[in-house]
Amino acid sequence: MGRVLSLISVCVLCVLFIYTPYLRGLFFDTDFYLIEVILAVLFIVNAVRIFIKKPQQAMLPYLVVFLIPLTYLLSLTNAATPSGAFDNIFRWLAYSSMFVMLVWTKQADESKKLEQVFSIVFQLSGIWISFFAIFGMWGWVEFKDLMLAERLTGTFQYANTFATVICAFWLYALVVLTKKNLPIWSTILYSLPLVAYGVGLLHSYSRGSLLVFPLAWFIGLLLLKGKEQITYIIYSALSGAASFIVFRQITMQVGQGSVNPGMLSFFVSTFVVLMLILLIRAVLDRKSFFTSFGDKKFARFLFPGAIIIIGVLLVLDIKSGGLVYQQLPSSLQDRVSDINRETASLLGRTNVYQDAFKLSSEAPLLGVGGEGWKILYPRHQELPYFNNEIHNGYLEVLLSTGWLGLIIFFLVFAFLVYQVSLRIYKENEKEEQVLTIAVLPALAMIFMHGFIDFDFSYGTVWFVAFWLLAIGVPSVVSFSGEQSSNNFSSKVVVRLILSFTAAFVLVFGFYSLRFYLAQDTVADTQGEMLVDEAESILEKTVALNPYQTDYQLNLANVYATKFRNEGNEEWKLKSIERLHVTEALEPQNAKVLFYVGNVYVTLNDWEKAIQYYESAVERDPFNVEYIERIITLESQLAADFAKLNDNEKALMLAKKSLSYYESYLTKIEKFKMKDIPDKRPLELANSTYFFIGQSYMILGHYPQGIEILKTVSDPKLTVDAQALLVVAYEATRQNEKATTITKALMMQRADFAQRVVEYRGIVVQQP
Repeated sequence: MGRVLSLISVCVLCVLFIYTPYLRGLFFDTDFYLIEVILAVLFIVNAVRIFIKKPQQAMLPYLVVFLIPLTYLLSLTNAATPSGAFDNIFRWLAYSSMFVMLVWTKQADESKKLEQVFSIVFQLSGIWISFFAIFGMWGWVEFKDLMLAERLTGTFQYANTFATVICAFWLYALVVLTKKNLPIWSTILYSLPLVAYGVGLLHSYSRGSLLVFPLAWFIGLLLLKGKEQITYIIYSALSGAASFIVFRQITMQVGQGSVNPGMLSFFVSTFVVLMLILLIRAVLDRKSFFTSFGDKKFARFLFPGAIIIIGVLLVLDIKSGGLVYQQLPSSLQDRVSDINRETASLLGRTNVYQDAFKLSSEAPLLGVGGEGWKILYPRHQELPYFNNEIHNGYLEVLLSTGWLGLIIFFLVFAFLVYQVSLRIYKENEKEEQVLTIAVLPALAMIFMHGFIDFDFSYGTVWFVAFWLLAIGVPSVVSFSGEQSSNNFSSKVVVRLILSFTAAFVLVFGFYSLRFYLAQDTVADTQGEMLVDEAESILEKTVALNPYQTDYQLNLANVYATKFRNEGNEEWKLKSIERLHVTEALEPQNAKVLFYVGNVYVTLNDWEKAIQYYESAVERDPFNVEYIERIITLESQLAADFAKLNDNEKALMLAKKSLSYYESYLTKIEKFKMKDIPDKRPLELANSTYFFIGQSYMILGHYPQGIEILKTVSDPKLTVDAQALLVVAYEATRQNEKATTITKALMMQRADFAQRVVEYRGIVVQQP
């Protein structure tokens, strides 16, 4: 039974690993819920089997990875968004469960063949990701946003993360190919996608990956020895040169309007590289000058030194626009030459990092929970940028789990990398040592690039990282003074720790299932349907996942709609109850507060609506949409009260409306002409200027009103703007202009004169 379960576990894990990159790299939690449930069920079944059959101490050390989701659980107590915090707990439990199950299956494998299986599956996934992207570029397969502008994004829909993952696969394959006596079929497997990896990196135009890749590649060179270094350099140069040739062909043929740019050169280069590697391996496997030279001790340090010199010369060539630089396609020249301290994206990320550290100081110990950044950053930003991602995985961990979580994060991965390194040091079999070495440069690529981008937000990135670690770590961690696993007290400890871990996974696996069912249920509300049907579906959805504010707001809006249609106060009370729950979930979320205000408008409670709009603007002062909404609502209410002769309220609301406009002019307008990375839209909608002009008219500020109303060009409001202008011209004794407008508009609109009369009645305060 144990063997069958292990086989099933391996098969399921392998299928998930190969398939899940297609789910947009598991960036979106909605794509991840079912995967999390599957992994939770599989982990619990394996844990129960071990609990009953073989509770050995060897099962425990790698459970240390569950400390990371535990830190996310602790941050839930201070989470800015409980829904986001839960999602991150689910994610890290899924990553941890997958890694631990991979290690457990290795421990149960007496034949020691599973590592080779994991390595093959890893490579198959790399082949699938890289070739899918290339075929998508040619239009052979369909995938949304596989290409954005000229950049290749693959299934990740983000070029930089795609490049990082591709580079990790590339580095792993290059190191594995240095293994002596590698079977021909394995040589073909690891050689086949090398050109695709290189083309993927170049066509992503990822500056960060182009910087980090050589460093990670150099780590691989340092870990290898003389002969392996020679083959590593040769295969790297061969695949790199072929990739560059193909990339140049692609860019050239794109300019010529080719349907499948670079297709012929890609397949020819892939075949040539494959044949050359097979030939080179056949030559180098024999005793020759190169192999004997590579076996000398000084050779191990000679090649890294030579590479450093070549690297320095290459950098100088690129900076000075030299021979190598001139060979680059113009599009790549622009990207490469733009790598400097003044690069707009770098400056933008510096602003984000500064704001992130400021935010971190508010909850230094436990953080603000998963996804807290996107809720809280607008309140702290000093420049009007829009960026829901920090572009630094480690800062994201710091904000989500605090310094406690970040320290544990580093300690856990330091422990795992140390185990891989220790295994390399102790490994007697040179060929097995090479397979373990292959893990480290690939991991280095992921962890180094994580400093400059949000790769850690992708589930696939962590699946790749943990899969590599599962290949590299030893099956058993040895400790001095270790007791026999047959000792009764030892078995009790193992069962106790295993029980707590399984309970942790079980509880949140159940929550993940509920979130998945809620998502599946709410999908039924897409399209038109009756209000009663929407009510029934949303009530079920909220019962399954009460932490998602979108569900709560949608249900509140349904209740508000029923109140507006039927006039039954019960629906209003139910709507307000949902709104209170929503606010309690995310009181610092400006977007939530804004939509709560919208529901109060539906409930005809304008005072509450304004209160929530003002709270939204306070928490997100650069959001022009919120400012437009509050200006519009307060101006229109002021006009309505003026028509009812409630002059006090009319004046108060008109003044408040204009105060937000003046605040906009003071705080935001100065940024309109500035070059700010990821700058928010800062222009007010043209229709908003009508309501600004209307507020000036209510207050009797005719010159300002005329100046603003003359700019209104929104077709829905131009007639009303002209009517207000007539009133303003009459009040300022510019009767000729008033008459001209009136004659022209009365020929087009029979009710124009009546509109002028109505707008005369909104002027409350005479100058």
